[in-house]
Amino acid sequence: MDFKKLKISDCKMVDKKWDFFFSEEEVKTSLLSVNPIIVEPEGNKYVLLYGFKIVEAFQERDKETIPAYILNKLPLVEKIKKIAEYHRQKRSLYPIEIAKIIDKIEDKVKKEKLATEIADALGINRGYQIIDEYKSLNEVPEYIARFLTKKDASLKLIRQFRNRDESVLKKILDKCEPTLNEFMNISKNLYEIAQREDKNIFEIVEELELDRILSKQGKQAVGKIYSLLEKRRYPIKNEYETKLRNELKKIDSPSFIKINPDWSLETRNLKFEAKISEERELDQLIDFFKGVDKQPLIKILSEI
Repeated sequence: MDFKKLKISDCKMVDKKWDFFFSEEEVKTSLLSVNPIIVEPEGNKYVLLYGFKIVEAFQERDKETIPAYILNKLPLVEKIKKIAEYHRQKRSLYPIEIAKIIDKIEDKVKKEKLATEIADALGINRGYQIIDEYKSLNEVPEYIARFLTKKDASLKLIRQFRNRDESVLKKILDKCEPTLNEFMNISKNLYEIAQREDKNIFEIVEELELDRILSKQGKQAVGKIYSLLEKRRYPIKNEYETKLRNELKKIDSPSFIKINPDWSLETRNLKFEAKISEERELDQLIDFFKGVDKQPLIKILSEI
């Protein structure tokens, strides 16, 4: 590929079908380290094949020229291979990027080439089944895909979000900025509750007033939503947790001692924590443990 600086005004023949890749952090921070774009000559202008976000960043900063590689006219397969291999010099392709590339070219390329030459260029295993698995990711809503790529999500994980184009999930991502683990748990709980209760998720959202929580609490809504869904999903666990808390209040213990059961209810362990700052508290601690076997509520707790 030949290298030269081009006028940005000459790169406006943009064909969005080539816009496969998510923006890079370097575009947001500094234009000095940005890799050259890739273009293909057409008349006295150029068709942009790679670097859409880079061009946008240059335009926003009123730059007149941009570094570019000129890719001579090539068959489609060779063109895709060149672009993918160039991008992979910076990082591996995200699963959703691979899916977008396959979606755009599958009707123009024999499946055998997709499963071999293109697969090699994209950095994935060869095989028809692999190609079909990646194609299925095009059923994942764009806002979900963008969130997951930032978290470097696997093919298996992304696949869980096929056809889940639900407004509540988008609101959670927009307003709460959850971690991937938080988002996965919220989504999983929401759908499993709906399935168990034979409702759609919008009914669950309305009953728990999740829209109101999102609008009022913003980023702080994640913990509240997660707690509400956990209680709704595990009603028996919630019942026992309430009983545990009530029993703990009845235990006659010094204020500097904390008694923590295993709140997952997976074990019967009780954890005692004591913060002692003076000698008399040590005496109180000893007296407390001497009397543990006489405290029937400790036994009740272990039975719960």
